[in-house]
Amino acid sequence: MKVFLALIFGVFSITGFSQNLEEVAGSDKGSIKTEDVSLYKTIHNKSVAAYIAENYRYPQEAFKEGVSGTIYAEFVVEKDGTVKEVVIEKGLCAACDKEAVRVIKTVRMNPIEFDGEAVRIRFKIPIRLMLQE
Repeated sequence: MKVFLALIFGVFSITGFSQNLEEVAGSDKGSIKTEDVSLYKTIHNKSVAAYIAENYRYPQEAFKEGVSGTIYAEFVVEKDGTVKEVVIEKGLCAACDKEAVRVIKTVRMNPIEFDGEAVRIRFKIPIRLMLQE
């Protein structure tokens, strides 16, 4: 049995969403910026999707139990490009969710700028785990 990891970037998720936390927090404007997470690269010049797919290790217990499906994760990219506040919005199993958090926390991005200024951005990303025979 082969393990296959795919990040879904279909119609419903290609736009994902990001949110400028500083503009929203304590602001009457409620300004939300929507960005395509696949447009951003890690410091290794890989897409976030490719980085996660290459570094996710399918948990042995999930493999044995045949667990597959989609994990929906949310995280914040800080002004310096580090990832913080990783939250699993919808998970599969404890081991799969823990591994998703681990690998997302290792993502390092180039600082994301709007109007020439580094900002904090919130992203959501689906991680699809599939077992193939």
